[in-house]
Amino acid sequence: MTTSLLYEGIPALLLAADEIFEKFLITLSRYPFSDFLISDSILSKLKQHAPEIQVEKAQVIWRDRLNSIWLVSRKRIALEIDFSWLLSTSGSTGDPKAVKLSSQNLYQRTIGEIDLFEMKTPGYVINLLPLIHDLGLNQLLTSLMTGSTFEIFGKKLPVEFAKRLTEGPKAGITGMPMFWRNFLSVTDKLKLKIQPPEFITISGGSLSSELLTKLRVVFKDSKIYKTYGQTETFRSFAETDQSQITRDQCGGLIAQVDAILMNDKNEICKEGESGQLVHFGAGTMSGYWLDEKLSKEKLRFKSERGMGVLTGDYFKSLPNGKYQFLGRQDDLVKISGRRFYLREVEECLMKSDLISEVCVLRNENLDSEMFPEQLVAFVIPKSNLEFVEKRLRDYCMSHLQRHKVTNKFILCNEFQQTHSGKIDRQALIDKL
Repeated sequence: MTTSLLYEGIPALLLAADEIFEKFLITLSRYPFSDFLISDSILSKLKQHAPEIQVEKAQVIWRDRLNSIWLVSRKRIALEIDFSWLLSTSGSTGDPKAVKLSSQNLYQRTIGEIDLFEMKTPGYVINLLPLIHDLGLNQLLTSLMTGSTFEIFGKKLPVEFAKRLTEGPKAGITGMPMFWRNFLSVTDKLKLKIQPPEFITISGGSLSSELLTKLRVVFKDSKIYKTYGQTETFRSFAETDQSQITRDQCGGLIAQVDAILMNDKNEICKEGESGQLVHFGAGTMSGYWLDEKLSKEKLRFKSERGMGVLTGDYFKSLPNGKYQFLGRQDDLVKISGRRFYLREVEECLMKSDLISEVCVLRNENLDSEMFPEQLVAFVIPKSNLEFVEKRLRDYCMSHLQRHKVTNKFILCNEFQQTHSGKIDRQALIDKL
């Protein structure tokens, strides 16, 4: 996840330091950046690890605490819209895309968060995510607009954060699932008297039922929000009913957001029918920078609230007006002539009570849809379990249809994280 802004009227991309070696050249080739502003510490890393980059174009500015690079284009651009910020996301493809946001986008996002989290008066916000992350940026903006105290907690270890929460005051905290998993593993071992935050969020993914239960115990006096959204859309849904926060439940629409579900024929789904989410209203992006074709593909639907973003995520609308997440379009696979979401296999494996986390991927190196080891489950087993692979395989055989059974399991101690705090799927694929 990276962030961009206009720097003296021209595009400038703020790039996280831990991404520079893998994505620096890709970004330079995709977007017309000719110079970069850089800290002296990162300059030395570039000279050592990426000598092919013309470092004479770098201007050393400061040893910045965000540990980042600003890529700056000398070419000014004609702004066809109010274009005040860029957020870069690769989604599930690994191909960087710069999401354009107008001042209106940012204002709507900020008002939406203030309304969602009931930040009516100045409060206290503990920031875990970097400001180059869209949710970190939103935390900063809501703090500025409400006059709240904004604390950047830069330490990485969950134990450090757990100790920080013993100090108070009550705060709002946005966290990713991977962070809360690590945090809960620490609180299981430490006997700390944690001051309950005002609220916390589970954003950017889901936790298992077991971990959700533990989270409610640790934060019994805090309000827990489970939210869904994309970089292109801000938050679309939020679940605030503590009894309804489950792995696949995404809650109801955020205020000033509209949504419809579209089937594969681009028709609006009937009640109870599943389909792809189209997001309208507050926080909707203005398009992708320098990619008009992709912008038109994603922004194909128009309503009273403007253009709607085709998200690539499939949902089912529920009778109570809420939405159940089914899976991503990229995770829809076909084996033995039958289609299903990889998430269905993950859900089943989590219910086995043998593992603490799972990520199921398709082995793209195996072309035949009949190949029995096409699905690979990366799992973090619970401690002191013997023969876990056989037990998982047996569980699959007894609880899943044959075409969904995973035969190959790779045991992991932990999952590597992306900069945005999600499971690094590419790192898992590299293990195949």
